[in-house]
Amino acid sequence: MINRRYRWCLNVLLALSLGPITACAAPAQQSDGSDGKVAAKPATEQQEQVPPAGVYANAPAAPAEAGAEPSEPADAGEVSTGRAASDSPGTARTATSATATAQNRVAATAAVPAETVQAEAEEDDPDWWKEVNWHALARRDKMEFLRQAQRRANQVTQFTATLSKQERIRGELRDKEVILMKWRAEPFSVYMEYEKGDKGREVLYVEGKRNNNVLVKLGGLLGFVVVEVDPHGEQAMKDNLRPVTMAGLPNILNTSMPDFIEAERNDDLTVQYLGRLEINGRRAYTIKRILPKKDIYPCKELVIFIDVETLVPVGADTYDWDGQLESRYRYSNIDLDPDLTNEDFSRENDDYGF
Repeated sequence: MINRRYRWCLNVLLALSLGPITACAAPAQQSDGSDGKVAAKPATEQQEQVPPAGVYANAPAAPAEAGAEPSEPADAGEVSTGRAASDSPGTARTATSATATAQNRVAATAAVPAETVQAEAEEDDPDWWKEVNWHALARRDKMEFLRQAQRRANQVTQFTATLSKQERIRGELRDKEVILMKWRAEPFSVYMEYEKGDKGREVLYVEGKRNNNVLVKLGGLLGFVVVEVDPHGEQAMKDNLRPVTMAGLPNILNTSMPDFIEAERNDDLTVQYLGRLEINGRRAYTIKRILPKKDIYPCKELVIFIDVETLVPVGADTYDWDGQLESRYRYSNIDLDPDLTNEDFSRENDDYGF
């Protein structure tokens, strides 16, 4: 039996050490105990160069692909806003005077349920997306591009990848973490092993298992400790912007599209197509969203990267209302057909440390 003093020490260690277990779009709400603005602290390790907000607007124009209409303008920096079609060129975009209600927020969130998109994707010819001129579509209709990209993303039923993750927590830009990841859509399942950051940490979440709690094996000197926690609870979110339940390639779009839709409805939306930029050595269609500062919106800017070859989201950056990097996610070494089994999401797996 663990004596009382040892149990107290272990609880303190857990409170201090239960760290990041997540990945990717609108951050979970956090409180810093002040007016909401906290000066950023310098990271303890040298960070990779982080471009400031708006830097992608200066990206060079990408060459047009076959099938693009000659009359289309250059793709880099193209902008669409929430103005009505009858607005004359140069008319200033104005936000609606009424603040969106909580009911509108819920309606927007439900506008494109992932289950519906997934069902539609499953009914399609699985290769339908290969016939689309995505470059031309992004130049012509950015919102339709995003809707169809979401439809394509939800054809992904499982994948393995390496996730690079960096987040600003309570004003401090944390060091980059590198995570080996397995993901499955049905039942929603995520396994993570930390290669950089809290090295040795393992995370396992399977929807419907363990009362929907997440299983965490701590890293470092506390590698012998395994706990179950609420993925949305204080312990799990202490060092994270987003819960593990938002992880995965399709969720980059599934979690961000409701804000696109609501902002478009409110005439608040500005969207730019920045062309095909290089990310992790691969080209990606790059879409930038800009929103006005309102309580109903999660951040000032969002940049989404969609791989040119596979048409799945492979990264996202968000910038806060002060223009500082809030989060950066990059997926690499992606395998969209890994043939995962239940064993890959079982704590009994001999390769895991649970």
